Amino acid sequence: MLQTVRNAYANAELRTVGVPRREGQLVRVRVRQPDEWLPNGRTIPWFDPDGRLIESSDGHMLPLAAQGI
Repeated sequence: MLQTVRNAYANAELRTVGVPRREGQLVRVRVRQPDEWLPNGRTIPWFDPDGRLIESSDGHMLPLAAQGI
């Protein structure tokens, strides 16, 4: 999972990894890319527990108001 995140967001800093508490929940990895205004960033990829990327929200692709610009 972390290598997938690193490949997709090479300049991002890893901030948190949310481990699922119940069966069926996804693993959430939060990273901060350069120029993201929140301390933990707005970029979040979600993985199934087997490590397959399910979805990703790129903080740089959010509307400008959500980016804080």
